[in-house]
Amino acid sequence: MNKGKSLVVTSLVLMVMFIDMGRAQDEWDLPFDQVFEANVIYPHIALEVRVVDNADAVCRQYAKDVNYVIQHCALQWEPKNGIRKCVLIMDKDSLTLGDLGHEVRHCYEDDWHVYRPTRGVKRR
Repeated sequence: MNKGKSLVVTSLVLMVMFIDMGRAQDEWDLPFDQVFEANVIYPHIALEVRVVDNADAVCRQYAKDVNYVIQHCALQWEPKNGIRKCVLIMDKDSLTLGDLGHEVRHCYEDDWHVYRPTRGVKRR
């Protein structure tokens, strides 16, 4: 591949990554006067990721009382032998790296939305 094509491909990849960041559900920056501190409750997890066609339908089997569209969810079980099982259900049409990190964080920190509410949730 010549330099011109290489530059175009690199530019396109960076542009797609930048646009994709805009789709992330959570704000990616914190104010300078606020310090983020991780609250790891479960330091050891067994992680499984399932990419599905309709995460809302699959996740709703476990969370029936939710009144918004579910794009992804983290199913968690109590630890056995010090390891917590966590299964991520990810919608294939809206999967971003930010979403994956968001759900993995639930595996380690449980329901962290209580401490840092998510904005921009689509209500049903």
